[in-house]
Amino acid sequence: MNISNPFIKKALDKFSVVEYKKSLIESLNPNLKETKDYQVIILAAGKGSRMNIDYPKTLHKLPYPRGEVCIFQNLLEGLDNLKSQTTIKDIKVVINKESKGFFQSLEESVKFKIIELNESQIRGTAVCINEIKKDIKKNQEIIILWGDYGNSVCK
Repeated sequence: MNISNPFIKKALDKFSVVEYKKSLIESLNPNLKETKDYQVIILAAGKGSRMNIDYPKTLHKLPYPRGEVCIFQNLLEGLDNLKSQTTIKDIKVVINKESKGFFQSLEESVKFKIIELNESQIRGTAVCINEIKKDIKKNQEIIILWGDYGNSVCK
């Protein structure tokens, strides 16, 4: 197996994450056929208080190569790219109940389900996942994403 730097043969603006991922999977196991159904859980309950912003930190805009967009929308675009290779059955976004207004218009246009948690339920990743375990389907694989990783309906 030989995994090499993808930028040796391609310029940065010609690089495709989808193509690179496909070649990586094929090099690891050429007979791999992905047939699993996935559910995506995005943890987006962060308030942004340490960033001195008055809206959820997942809606903070950053300068990406294709333009300035919010972190959350960038994450959703990445999931759209993943859908072409995998069966994502549904996307659930865990938010602070106080932030619902910021996410409602996005929910209708992108088709994800909001799971609201109270402030007392938001005490770290493990606690949040425990709080939402009733919403996790047992017959599907789970992809958990942190909403504050890194368009444009956002604030």
